[in-house]
Formats: sequence, structure tokens, C-alpha cells
Amino acid sequence: MLGQECRTRSTHDFLYDNDNLYFFSYVQDTEILTDMIDKDGVYLTVDVTNTTDTYPQEGMYRLFMNVDGTLIFTAGSGGKWKTVDEQPEGIEYVVKTGRGYYMMEIAIPWNALGVAGPNVEQAMRVNVEISDRRSNELRKEAIPDTQSNQSWTWPEFHLVPSPEVGIETPIVDSNPEGPVEYYNLQGMRVENPAGGVYIRRQGNVVTKEMIK
Repeated sequence: MLGQECRTRSTHDFLYDNDNLYFFSYVQDTEILTDMIDKDGVYLTVDVTNTTDTYPQEGMYRLFMNVDGTLIFTAGSGGKWKTVDEQPEGIEYVVKTGRGYYMMEIAIPWNALGVAGPNVEQAMRVNVEISDRRSNELRKEAIPDTQSNQSWTWPEFHLVPSPEVGIETPIVDSNPEGPVEYYNLQGMRVENPAGGVYIRRQGNVVTKEMIK
């Protein structure tokens, strides 16, 4: 949880399958600004191959998820972050804003991160940084004791093996006409899903679904 510096308390979570890395962010913000050059939003930085360098290198990616629904995708190269010419195909990003908060969910294809798929044996590193745009200033807050460009300071991150993750062929359901249930990424059941990534369950078939 972040929020000691910016006073915008936030929580974040990850999920994955064979195709995507999913990231969820919930930020409490009493003044959401989208009409400034520097907007409210969340930076997600990933060191996919655990490069642990002092400067951005190949295998490191930085995404800025704007609260206005736009996305800036950059990749490490030669010690700098470089904006890619074209945003990688398959990325799905949604934002929901409410009174005093915003929620962001993104599905990032593994191939957009330079790998063929999830590898539970490969350590990665991640960092999360909040951009808090105020009327007279811009404040940023990252995970404590981390530096934006230095992946060796970011927490180590592992994909946890799960029998329900990585199934390429769905299990044949004995009752394909059974009721459909939706859950958010925190495992809470949702009656009317809208705008985000959800876990869809029907009988014995469990899939992930992006609803816009």
C-alpha cells in the first residue's frame, strides 16, 4: 500500500495466465485531474529477466497508465527509457473513476514484454509509482527504498504456480448451460461486471475476460 507521501492511498495486485500479465490498481484520490500536462496515474515498471541494472536496459519496461484512459509504453535501451514507435498489440487497458477514487486494470501480453509466456522459475522485479497531479504541483511516490530507473532496488517478483493458471485448453463442462459467475481480481464476486478484467466461471470452466 502506498500513500504516505502523496496522501493518495493505493493498493495493487497481479494475476497471470498463458497469454497475459494482469495488473490492478486502486487509488484513493479526492482531486482527479486530467486537464494538465502531467496527469494523475500509475507507473508500472517491470524487469522481466531480472537484469538488476542501475539504468534502463533491454528486458525492462515502463508503462504509465493515465487516469484519462491513455497509455504510454516505454522500453529500456542503452540506459534510457524509449517510447516504442507503436504500442504492442493486444494490450487492453480500462479505467474507472468515481468520487474520490480511480481503478485501473491492464492486460499485458507476454510477447509485449519480450517473452513467449509466463516462467514460474524466472525471477522478475517490479516497481509501482503513483503520480499525484495537484492544481499547483506534481507529487510522485514509489515503493519505499526504490529508485525509478534502478531495477536492482525494486522488489523481486515471482509468478506463483497454480493449477488454475496456464490451462490452454478449457476443461469440458458437464453443464455448459450452468450459471455464469464473475469475480474481480481480488476474488470477490461481482454481480454486474463492467469496465475491467474479471474471472469468469461457468461450471468447471474458469477463464479471464476483459469487459469494456
